Order: sequence, then C-alpha cells, then structure tokens
Amino acid sequence: MKRDDILQAPFARLLLPLLAGILLQYYLNIKQWSIILFTFGVGLMLFSFFIPEKHKYPTRWLFGCGVSLFIVVVGVFFTYERQQKIDFLYSPKPQSHYGIVLDLPQHKPNSLACRVQLKDVDKRVICYLEPDGVSESLQPGDAIRFYGLIEPFRNMGNPDDFDYAAYMRNQGYVGSLYLPVDRWEPMFETHHTIGTYALSCRSQIMRFYGSLGLDSLSLAVVSALTVGYRDTLPNDLKESFRATGTAHVLAVSGMHVLIVFAVIRFLLSFISRGSRFYWIKPVLTILLLWMYAFVTGLPPSVIRACLMLSVFCVGEVIHRKGFSYNTILLTAFFMLIYNPLNLFDVGFQLSFTAVLSIRYLYPKLIGLWAAENKAALYFRNVAAMSVAAQVGTLPVCLYHFGYFPTYFFVCNLFVVPLVEVIVYTTLVTAVMGLFIPVTLLARILNFIIELLTSGIRFFETLPFAKLEVADVSLLTVVLLFVLIIGFTGFFVYKRAKLLIVGLSAVALLILTSLPDKLKTEGNSLIVYNRRASTEIRLVYENKEHTLTGDSLDAYKLLGLGGKRFLSVTGNKWEGLLGDERFAVTYLHLYGNDAISLTALNDIIRPDTVILDGSFSAKTTKRLVKECCILNIPCFDIKESGAFKINF
Repeated sequence: MKRDDILQAPFARLLLPLLAGILLQYYLNIKQWSIILFTFGVGLMLFSFFIPEKHKYPTRWLFGCGVSLFIVVVGVFFTYERQQKIDFLYSPKPQSHYGIVLDLPQHKPNSLACRVQLKDVDKRVICYLEPDGVSESLQPGDAIRFYGLIEPFRNMGNPDDFDYAAYMRNQGYVGSLYLPVDRWEPMFETHHTIGTYALSCRSQIMRFYGSLGLDSLSLAVVSALTVGYRDTLPNDLKESFRATGTAHVLAVSGMHVLIVFAVIRFLLSFISRGSRFYWIKPVLTILLLWMYAFVTGLPPSVIRACLMLSVFCVGEVIHRKGFSYNTILLTAFFMLIYNPLNLFDVGFQLSFTAVLSIRYLYPKLIGLWAAENKAALYFRNVAAMSVAAQVGTLPVCLYHFGYFPTYFFVCNLFVVPLVEVIVYTTLVTAVMGLFIPVTLLARILNFIIELLTSGIRFFETLPFAKLEVADVSLLTVVLLFVLIIGFTGFFVYKRAKLLIVGLSAVALLILTSLPDKLKTEGNSLIVYNRRASTEIRLVYENKEHTLTGDSLDAYKLLGLGGKRFLSVTGNKWEGLLGDERFAVTYLHLYGNDAISLTALNDIIRPDTVILDGSFSAKTTKRLVKECCILNIPCFDIKESGAFKINF
C-alpha cells in the first residue's frame, strides 16, 4: 500500500515540537526553564556526532530528540517575544498619544471603532471615536493625536461568554478607549506601511465598486466576497451564513484565492508544459496571486492560501509533488514562526483543519461517484469538497460556536456555484466599468446576489437548520478528532484496529458526557451583564425562565428559598409598600439612571444591592457612592460580571 501518511511528512516532525513550545509558553510561561531544554537539546545533537559509525543508525533518535527539543525552545522564544508586544503599562491618568490608523473605521451603535498603532510606545489599541464627518473620513495610514485613558479589554463576566479580552490580546491589541470629538484631532499626515498601503488600495477598489451602480446590499456582498471587507454586511445576514454552514464564503480565503488562481492559469494556458519558458508560468502565477493578496489588504486567510499555492507552484518548477501534506504543514510552520498567536485564531484552526481534511478525504470521496458529464463532475467535486471540509472542521466548530449546521451539504451546493458566478461577474463588470457604463451588468449582479441572500435566509428558516451542542470541552474535541480519524481510516483501509479506535472514542464520549447527563441543575438565578437592557435567568425545579426589562415592569419580587430578591426601576415603587421598611436579601436596581438608592432606603432594607450592567458609568459611580454612605454591600455587575445566586 502506498503511504500517504501525514506523520511521514518531514515538516510534521518540525511542526509538532513547535506547537508544544507555543502551548507551553502560552499556558505555563516556561521561558525561564527553556535554557535547560535548549542545553539538553543541543547536547543531544552534539553527542550524536561522536557516536561510533556502527552505532549511529540504532541511536539516530538521539539527534531527532535534540532537534525536537531545540524547536520546542524556538516555539517558547517566539511566543514570549509576541507576548512582550502585547504587554502594556496602563496609566491611571489620561495621556497624550500619537498614532497611525490601521484600517477603515468600523460603524458601531454609538461610535466608530478605529484600529490605531501607537507610534510612541509601539502598541496597538482600539479607539472608539464619536461619529462626525472627520472621523468617518479617516483612511488607513492617516496620523491622529489623541488624549485619553487606555484601559485593558474586559469580558462581560457572563457564564459561557466569548473570551473577548483574550481574543483581542491574541490579535495584538493592548486596550481601548472612547474619544469624544474634543479629545482627538487628525494630523493631516500619512505614514504608510505595507499593510496600511494595501488597505488603502482595498478602500479605493471599494469606492470603485460603489461607482458601478450596485445597490447597498450587493455592494456589501461584493466587497466581502472579493476583497474581504465585511463590516458593511448586515448582522442578520452574517448570522444566516453562519447558521447554514456557508460563512466561509464571506471571508476571502482558500476558495476565493483558488478562483483567482484558476483565472490566472487560464490566462497563462498558452505557455505549454513542454516549453523552455514554462518556468515563467509559475513565477507569474505567484506574482499575480500576491498582487491579489495585496489588494485584499493582506488578511491572514489569504496569506495562508497564497503561501500554499506558492509552494505548489515552486513544486511544479522543481518537479516535486506540490499540494502535499508537507506543503500544508510547511505553511503552518512558517506562519506560526512569524506569529505564534495565530495558533489561537479560529480562522487559522478552521483553515488548516479544513485543508488537511480535504487533502485526505477529497480523493476518496470523488472515487465513490464516477461522473458522466461536466455538470455532474462539477457538482460531484463541490459536494466532495464540502463534505471533506465540514467533517474536518466539525470538532473545531462545535468547540467555538456550539452548533452544527444541518443543511450545510445542500447549502454549499447552492451557494458555492453562485459565489463563483458572482466573483466572475464582478471581475467582468469591474474591467468593463473602466471603459463603458455597466448598468445592465450591475442589474444582473444585483439579481444574483438577491438570489444568494434569499436562498441563505430560506435555508436558515427550515426546521432543525441548526443543532446546538452546549459546553463542548477540549477533551470532547480531541475525542471527536480521534473518532473521525478512526472511522474514516477504517472505511478507507479496512483495518479492524482503526474501527476499534473509532468505537473507543465513541465509548469515551458517552462516558465523559454521563456526569453532565446525570447531574441535574440546581435552582439558581443569574443577573447577566448586558449593556443594552437587563436580563435575568431563573432556573427553578429544572424549568428555565428568562426575565427582561420588559417583563419585569416596574418591580419584580421573587422568593428564592427563603431569600427575597427584588428588582426595581424608576419611581413606580412609591406607595406600593407599607410604613415599615421592607426587608429584602437582594435589591436589584436597573434601567433608570434617575433612580435614587437614598430614597429607596427609606422604605426598603436590603442586605445587598446589585447594580445592573445597563446603567451608565456615571449612574453606577453615583449608586456605588450611595451604597458606601449607607454602608450597604454593593455588587457592581458592570465591574464584576454576572451575579449568580444558588438556592
């Protein structure tokens, strides 16, 4: 049997110790101990050179162990260096900073989020600017000066919430601040790096798209599909793509780069393989691919795809197998050397698990169906690609998103061809739009995009479109990968051992889930940290109830196993209580910035006051001060996260 094993790829033996070094430094901070690993690794390599020739082959593993330990230290070192870049000494007082805008400002509900590189301290922050004409006109590379207090990113503190603070740190940002119009000013200077210049090119392309006569939705979709700008896409449409398992088409990634790659190869098809100038074809392909990566703003997903295809082209020139496991692992290796924190990026994880799965499963799946014509061949390939990618990314998707898109197979058969048509039509429209009006082509493009979005929304509304899986642990992810490898390996190689591996993974999944199944959730109440409005989750006798600002009315009194929980807003509580102060265990204040704890204290005697996360910072500060004056314990949800009571 021909070996096609990922572990036989040379870069697998380099990538695994690199991953170990990154994880050890990230979670355990072993930098101070790395000198021991370095010394031991170099010692093993040197020792292997002095072994007598007749004993070298049996002891060749010594050199391999030495190299592996050395690469572990490399992973530790590069991770530490990246961690140093996101360390920041936060000042207790506002300071003046000079920075460079890194990307187009993103529209938020009450501000414009602007990514800024601080020139004075070489750190990155998110500036939330008060919207006005000046802030909306900022472009990548523009210089600004501002005065404000940079604060670290903080999570909301709700159960099972996304770890936003860790995500932003891994993206290289140290903090954020809000800037009203009188706290910042443009410097009317431009300082371009390769990245900001690339993003400037992208914004010029989007302005050109806007001149083609596309409607707002089509412009947003075209910008996402061709240059990777998704900020103008409606949030409900993004969620529809995620729920149907087709969100990958919205990020310029491998599929889009492959379309561009196919166009380039077609345009260069006149250079035949037997020609003495054939080497020009892969060289031009690489150059044009990286030009495309540049105009998309050099996002990591495009860089990954371009690196893989560049290695493929180089393999063509030197007559080596291009798209192999080694190509994929080599790309991952150098991307992690450049930035070890890429390992914790969801896009990185999904990209490489998808590509590895496609590399392994795709040839097996297309062998199951002999297509008789070009149309059948095309849909067979799309179906095989979709299944292969979804199988490989399933554990990662469940871990990060907690659901599985049931109709991903049908949706991808519908979406992928339409996306290809949209990309090709956009290319033709853009080229022709340079010379002549393209009103008809713009209408056709609007129609195709309307068909795409309507279809996505239709699939989202189907019954059981999304199967939710709660609390997927890291152990579950590992067992799911073992299950997938075991069963797919059994069906391909017909080996009983692989079937046993898969069945063992199933058994372990059942065993590890039993404690959660047998455990009944006790009675509890959680007041969530929500900025927009209050939200309370009550679990009583295994039944769940959700209370919001609308359902709470002016007040809500709950009995919690001998404890009293009273939610109050506004002044409608006046006259509802008797002459004596009403004793409550927890007094929850929410919703109305005019509420006065001092006035409430005349008729209510709380043991603890809970301040809702929906209050403004000014109101929260005032109420905390009132609690201190009245000597009442206070729990500030905005500061401390969700408040939970078990009863």
